[in-house]
Amino acid sequence: MKKTSILAFILLLTIFNNLTAQKQINISQADARFTLSATRSYFVTDKYIFKVQNNTSDEYSIIVTITLDLACMGKKVFTLGLGTNSVYLPPNSIWGNKMTDDNFHEFDYNGDNKKNCIIKESNDVTYFKGMTYTITNIKNLTQEKAALKKNKLDDKAKADADKMKKEANAKAKAEADAKLKADADRKKKEADAKTKVTTQVTATTSSGATKKQGTTTSSSDGKTSTSSTQSTTSTTKADEAEKKAAAKQKEQEAIARAQQEDENKKQAEQDLLNKKQADYDKWKTDAKNQQSVNDAASATAFGMVLFVLGEWIYNDKMGEYDPAFSYKRASNKVQLGVGIDFGYSLSSFPMLFESNMSTMSGGVLRTKKEVQAKNPFVVNFEPSVRIAVENNNFGGFGYFAAKLGASPIFDGSNLSLQYGARAYAGIKWVKAYVDYGMGSRSFSKSSTDPEENGSGKSNTGFTKLEYGVRFTTHPVDDLRRSHIYLGIISEKLKLEKPSNLVDPTSGTLQNLSESPTITGYSIQWNKEHTFKLYANIYPEFIYTGEINSGSGALSSDFKSTKTGTFFEFGFVRSINWW
Repeated sequence: MKKTSILAFILLLTIFNNLTAQKQINISQADARFTLSATRSYFVTDKYIFKVQNNTSDEYSIIVTITLDLACMGKKVFTLGLGTNSVYLPPNSIWGNKMTDDNFHEFDYNGDNKKNCIIKESNDVTYFKGMTYTITNIKNLTQEKAALKKNKLDDKAKADADKMKKEANAKAKAEADAKLKADADRKKKEADAKTKVTTQVTATTSSGATKKQGTTTSSSDGKTSTSSTQSTTSTTKADEAEKKAAAKQKEQEAIARAQQEDENKKQAEQDLLNKKQADYDKWKTDAKNQQSVNDAASATAFGMVLFVLGEWIYNDKMGEYDPAFSYKRASNKVQLGVGIDFGYSLSSFPMLFESNMSTMSGGVLRTKKEVQAKNPFVVNFEPSVRIAVENNNFGGFGYFAAKLGASPIFDGSNLSLQYGARAYAGIKWVKAYVDYGMGSRSFSKSSTDPEENGSGKSNTGFTKLEYGVRFTTHPVDDLRRSHIYLGIISEKLKLEKPSNLVDPTSGTLQNLSESPTITGYSIQWNKEHTFKLYANIYPEFIYTGEINSGSGALSSDFKSTKTGTFFEFGFVRSINWW
């Protein structure tokens, strides 16, 4: 048990360090196709981690050159990418998540004037003064591959068209030759027929000349002239019809070839789009399946940590106490008390989320940017301490509490601090109470959807006034008392740039330093020396978050849903000394 407790403590300490030490560097994106992100932290040395998001469904190779302006050291210039000095980006991928990616850079300065030139921040120090970057040598590998394939398809289409043209020409030549042969045969038959008629006429003329020469000659000349004229006219019309038919045939063949080439081109383009869509669908399915596996593994590991730590928190010693440290009601004197609570709680917080969704439909990439409403759900480890003074009719305590949380699949986090004082007065079993507190909340949310490059962060301060009644059970029991609180919360949020909020009345995005008053409700059961069970619910909490330029418009959902629900539910172990 001791080893598992130490392991859980180390893991929580590591999570705490990651949540608090890393700082996001605000970067203006130079190319909508890519998103460069960078975080910095300082622990002995300045550490920088870079990531590049491909916002498209195309495959790219790019060169990213970073210039860091560092105190004490001046400008440091380097190129991302190990070996090739280039960043390879598959469709809709993030470079910088693999151990082999050259995305981690570290700097330190050991000069004598280090303490004078290093920059002091609120709770830390850093060398960081500023950063610029360039993206060059952008190669769209998908288009290059597609162009190569299109050239091959065009060559094949041209070869098919040439083949069809040769076949059509050969067919046309064969038909023309056949037609010429038929015409020659027809003309030969007509000539033979003409010769036969002439011979018959000549014979008739010769026979009739003996009887009546003048009449026969006149009749013979008339018949011969008429037959010759009819034959010549018929031949001319046949030639003209043949030429028109041949010209029409060529025109039809040219139209057919053009249509075939156009259809081949359209088919090649459609085949390319279908191939892109099929490749994208396969990548999307594989990515979602892998994400499901990762989520299951994360949730299992998270559950194991909760179980190990929970065994230590909620063990069989819970509820045991020394009666000497109980509140002694019989004396009715002011008594000093100290209490600590620790255990698990749940939180769900309304916040603004910058969504950048890229998907493909029909082989065409479609991108949509908008600001959405999210309610990240996290499990917290919650320690608190309080110092109290009390007698039978009045009392109060000052308190400090913290919540350190993460979602089961590590796509959300929470770091909340609260401190204040609570006072109460009344009769033995019921008292009125008032609580004034303040603190800060830092919630974050990232997207696990492979098609979405989205994130959200809400950093707010708050002040709250809570008032209500406290009931104390077992008024004659001096050993363990139960206190039940029922209260109403009146809270205001404090915001700093670049934080924004959604106006709860109009549903529009506002940049204000303070929010309107938010109403919530609180219920708590505190059994001394044993546990504290509580719930805080805000039915109409205001959406807040850090919004950068170019994030898109507010989602249309805000027209109907202008506020969200914020709740906190906790069951923690309680230890008291009076």
